[in-house]
Amino acid sequence: MSLTGKDLIALYKKQPVGITCGLVSLGLVAFMFTVRSGAEDEAQKLLDEKKAEANRLVANNTNSKGLDKQTTELSELNKAAHDRAVVADDLSPNLGYFYEIEDAAKVKNLNTAQLGLVPPSGKNPPKTVYQPVAYKVSVQGDFAQIVDLMHRIEQGSRFSRVMDAKLAPSAREGPEASKLSLVLSLELLGLPSTP
Repeated sequence: MSLTGKDLIALYKKQPVGITCGLVSLGLVAFMFTVRSGAEDEAQKLLDEKKAEANRLVANNTNSKGLDKQTTELSELNKAAHDRAVVADDLSPNLGYFYEIEDAAKVKNLNTAQLGLVPPSGKNPPKTVYQPVAYKVSVQGDFAQIVDLMHRIEQGSRFSRVMDAKLAPSAREGPEASKLSLVLSLELLGLPSTP
C-alpha cells in the first residue's frame, strides 16, 4: 500500500489533532538532540577544565611538601650571596680585598683601581639587587705567583668574573726581566650602595 498526497490530506482531515501532535513531537525530539549534542560539548569542555585545575592543584600540593625547607635554604643562600657581594661605595675595603690577595700571592702591585658599577645593558634591563662592580688590576710576578693570584681571585670570598686578562713579559731590565706583567679587567658581584 502506497500513500499518495491525496491519501495524506484525507488522513490529516480525519485526525488533525493527532497528526499535528505527532509532527510537533518529532520536531521537539529533533530539537532536543540538537541542543543536547551542544550541551555535551560544553559539558566535556567544562570537565576538561576541571580536570586541568585538579591536576594543577595536585601538582601544587605535591610541590609544596618541602616548601618550608626550600624557602629556608633559599634565604640562607641569598644571605650568603649578599655577604659575598661588595658595596660599590666602600672603596677602601674593596681595594683592600685585592691588596690582601696580591700580598698573599707575593706579586708586586702596579695598579689597582675600582672603575665603578657596570650599568645593565639592553633596552629594558631587568631591575636587580646585584650589579657588577668593575676593577682593573695590574701586577707583576713570576709565573707561579701569577697563577697563585688567579687561583686566589677565583676561590676568594667575593664572587668574581674575569672579563679580560693580558699577560706579557716585563719590559724592565735586570732581575725583573724574568717577571711577567698581568693586567686584569674583572667584575665583582656588588650592591649599588650601602644597604
